[in-house]
Amino acid sequence: MPADPLPQSSRPVRALRPRSTAPGDPGVRRRIEKVARTRSRQADHGGWTTSDRLADYIEKVALPTVDDLNLALASRSSLRTCLTYLLGDCRSEGHVHSAGLRGHTIDSGVRFRVLEQCLSEIAELHGSVSAHHSRTALERYVLTPLERDEVIRASPLFGRRLALSRPGNSTDADDDSSQIPVLTPEEWRACIDYLLYVDAAQGVEPPRRGKYTLDDRIAVRRTAIDLTLLQAATGLRAKEASLLDVHMVSFADGKMAIELSGEAATTKRSRIIHVTDPEVVNHFRRRSDGMSNPDHPYFGTPTKPETRWDLSQRNLAVREIILELADALDIELLRTMRSHIWRATIRALVQGTGVSEQAHAAQFGDRRGADRLVPADAQAGIALAESLHHLRTGGEVSGDPDPSTLAN
Repeated sequence: MPADPLPQSSRPVRALRPRSTAPGDPGVRRRIEKVARTRSRQADHGGWTTSDRLADYIEKVALPTVDDLNLALASRSSLRTCLTYLLGDCRSEGHVHSAGLRGHTIDSGVRFRVLEQCLSEIAELHGSVSAHHSRTALERYVLTPLERDEVIRASPLFGRRLALSRPGNSTDADDDSSQIPVLTPEEWRACIDYLLYVDAAQGVEPPRRGKYTLDDRIAVRRTAIDLTLLQAATGLRAKEASLLDVHMVSFADGKMAIELSGEAATTKRSRIIHVTDPEVVNHFRRRSDGMSNPDHPYFGTPTKPETRWDLSQRNLAVREIILELADALDIELLRTMRSHIWRATIRALVQGTGVSEQAHAAQFGDRRGADRLVPADAQAGIALAESLHHLRTGGEVSGDPDPSTLAN
């Protein structure tokens, strides 16, 4: 005789979740599609052989992988540019990449000598910083996946040191080992002009949701433009510019002076940076006129000017402006460089003008020069500022102007 069934109260209860009929979350759909693409690429990896074209692997595996990275748009764009340099695809006028990887199979392209020649050519054409970034992209998104999927046995670059330098490049005195590519005088002038006259509201669309308004977005863009302009015109470090307060910026006799405090200066030695270019001076005079509290940051949070701008948000906004310059002015170098390119460019521009070492120390706050700088040498910074003014207007400078004629 069959056992009596369990009483209703003793039966295990199974919670049933009703099936949702609500429309799918767009974020969930995007994550599902991203996982599907990743799995599809992983399934495709097993089909690659050393006889396949290396360019096909980069275009079908490496580039889509970069596109799906959870990184800022500027970072993904920089990685894509580095991968295109490796292929030998370059839009810069006069650049011929004869050592690019596009013509190689995986077998012939992942040999040490081939990769060394490719990276050395990138260093020669685009600078050592771009070459080092390209090596990182190559190892992380090409060689490591090939090794992981047992297409190649090991990365030929693992543990190898490459001398990636750009002959005749300017170096920052803060670090003699760094080789930073620089803009041409024409490119530098074009960047200054663009930053001076571009409309901050250009291309800004109102947000679809969230607490920020269209005016907030325009304020972010305007602050990033002004911060970039100050660096491009003076060579001021990004950190130093971000630590400026309103009272540190003054105007007199058509000139602008930035009294950088020891707390804000990287070298911990106060100095005065001068600007004599009338267009740049008038631009920042208008910015200063809208600031009433002398203790507020000069480049504060665009939506809350009394606070310091968050580092990551600042870098993202400034990077977007640099990429905009690259697109608008067709300057390929700006696609892989950060804001330190302005400092390196200005040093290169004034290198052959006869500007004294004291002027360099006064304007740039070199770690070495700051140790030897005395207060009287600060006037030499005015001479350098006047030299930059002449260079931007297309004039030539044969030596230091007389500081006594330039002082406020």
